[in-house]
Amino acid sequence: MADWSYGDAGDRIPVGFGEQWRVGDHRLLCADQESSAEAIRQFVAPASGGLVYVDPPWDNGNARSFRTKSGIDGSKGRQVVLSGLLEKLVLQTATLRPSAVFYEMGLLNADMLADLFAQQFPGAVQHRYPIVYYRKHPCVLVQVYGEPLPSLSGKDDENTPGLVMDALRPSTVVDLCAGRGGTAVAAAERNIRSWGVELNPRRMAVALDKLSKLTGQPPERVA
Repeated sequence: MADWSYGDAGDRIPVGFGEQWRVGDHRLLCADQESSAEAIRQFVAPASGGLVYVDPPWDNGNARSFRTKSGIDGSKGRQVVLSGLLEKLVLQTATLRPSAVFYEMGLLNADMLADLFAQQFPGAVQHRYPIVYYRKHPCVLVQVYGEPLPSLSGKDDENTPGLVMDALRPSTVVDLCAGRGGTAVAAAERNIRSWGVELNPRRMAVALDKLSKLTGQPPERVA
């Protein structure tokens, strides 16, 4: 069962919107894909050519909650359309000129994501892996570029970022929806540098806390 609590990390690590933090070789930016596209592009630019691994919202309701739960947008009725958010994420991904791209997606909207990939990565071969979310909900991992990795099929999404890194051994990893740091932690465990972008300051604080405990280095605000 997933633990949706933030613990006390948000109090101990006071992340503010727009701030950049680091733990050793791992950097995180608290920013909004809708309003901070250029700032995000500059932040992740050093990781161009590496692996991109993203677990975005899966539906319109989830996309709205990603905004309102952050405490940034007080308008709870604000509409955030999943297709528009995914379009921004995939466009941002394309600017990185990645060596490989992996997005986790609910089954209902996997085709929409694949169409966006086809627009931004014309001619690139796509692969799909049936995986599960929280050990029980069927979902799909969509890949652009690279040879297929059949060993991923049927795996729980908690494990797939690390399995992808084990197979591809990238020098850098970017996660544009970093959440509580699952991708960053998998990278740190493998001595791979990571960049993450997260809208919710308290989620980002949890990611920083995990990285600090794993690496033994303190979180530092750098900008």
